[in-house]
Amino acid sequence: MAKKNEKIPTSRPALDVGAEIIGAMNEEFHNAPDRVLAVVGAAYLDSLLEELFRAVFIGDRNEADSLLAPDRALGSNGSRYQLAYCLGLINKEQRDDLKMIAKIRNAFAHRYDVRSFDDDEAKSLLARLHYGKELDSIVEMLVQKTTDPEQRNYLRNALSDRRKFQDTVRNLFMILLRKLNSVCRADTLTWYCANPG
Repeated sequence: MAKKNEKIPTSRPALDVGAEIIGAMNEEFHNAPDRVLAVVGAAYLDSLLEELFRAVFIGDRNEADSLLAPDRALGSNGSRYQLAYCLGLINKEQRDDLKMIAKIRNAFAHRYDVRSFDDDEAKSLLARLHYGKELDSIVEMLVQKTTDPEQRNYLRNALSDRRKFQDTVRNLFMILLRKLNSVCRADTLTWYCANPG
């Protein structure tokens, strides 16, 4: 049994997982159509959430597999980000952004008429991203500090809805990767105030 706060290695080191996914993400994000970007971006985050759970679950891989398989209790991204929030692995804003990414993914995956991040449904979901609002604030601050009208237009146009989605996925990915790199598997002293006998 691990001591409290002792780092237990996951089945795969966080840096290996991160390097593998970042390489694939950058390759696919570069020229992918919006529909592919929405579906694949959400899948990368879902994969990283799975790795995070494997790092905190007991070391019984078969039991973890039985929860994380697609048709099981933690097989959907909704159940994963909800449990991650309830366990304190992510905060409310991160949970909300994961939820919006999943909704954006579902809009593209299940609606033939949603083809672009410029579509009304996608735009309304993107407007609810916490990180997207932060990006908007940063761009607006830069616009206010810029006197050149051409530079102002460039800054305002640089943050497209597609870019906002990509940057939110990358931000969430880095947050989850940092957590995966530093998470500790709990021992009985963490879960119980007294000896449960």
